[in-house]
Amino acid sequence: MTAAMITAKRPTRARFVILALLAVGTMINYFDRTVLGIAAPTLTKELGLSAAVMGVVFSAFSWTYAAAQIPGGVFLDRFGARLTYFASVGLWSLFTLFHGFATGLYSLRFCRFGLGVSEAPCFPTNSRVVSTWFPQSERARATGVYTVGEYLGLACFSPLLFWLLGSFGWRSLFIVTGVAGVVFAAVWWFKEGPHNLRGRDGGLSGRWQEGLGRRVLDVRQAQADAASGPKGPVPSGDGLKRALAVLVALPVFPIPPAPPALPSPVSDRHAIRAGCADLP
Repeated sequence: MTAAMITAKRPTRARFVILALLAVGTMINYFDRTVLGIAAPTLTKELGLSAAVMGVVFSAFSWTYAAAQIPGGVFLDRFGARLTYFASVGLWSLFTLFHGFATGLYSLRFCRFGLGVSEAPCFPTNSRVVSTWFPQSERARATGVYTVGEYLGLACFSPLLFWLLGSFGWRSLFIVTGVAGVVFAAVWWFKEGPHNLRGRDGGLSGRWQEGLGRRVLDVRQAQADAASGPKGPVPSGDGLKRALAVLVALPVFPIPPAPPALPSPVSDRHAIRAGCADLP
């Protein structure tokens, strides 16, 4: 593919589809970690858990979420964004679904532990996907777009969650959000796959545009250098600049003075004869 062919391609909108998926995934992420707060009043009564015990249940997510950040980043570097995000969304959705079948403290804590571990790679993967699909001039805006999903989902869908709580009980909250996450994981796997490297119009997607653009510029620069021919002699102006630089450096690196000259034997004999002539 020549440089003219690459530059003739128009950027596709595939990266905006990926950004929409990131926003939805971030929305589901915050749904799954906060839905326990909506279900807590009814859940504690049915399972017989005190407020102190529920504090332990809530903190279980935070401890495992923090502890799994670095291992999640290592997994991301090793296996890439597509598999990491698919595994993360799929696992945290399953653990959210398991909340709906909890029977006591231990099963609830197990679900919270699993939720914290599986959600840890989410935001590192978001950053990796944005840097892969978007050029540097658009990355800040893309990050702002998917960050909106953190709170926009709660603002828009909280009435629906409370309606589910009142109509079908607290277990329905976890089952509905868990199933939605599993479906989204499947959509992510197929939408972010290798077949999406090209858009519908045949243009290169954002994943490859930036790297190919840099290669085209390098090729053009090499062609321009080859066409200009060999370089001529160094102009006299450069020699003057070097001389001025040496003069400027002299005060910084002073030249040591030359050692005093030793008297020669001839001069010593003349001095002796002159001295003897002055004697009385």
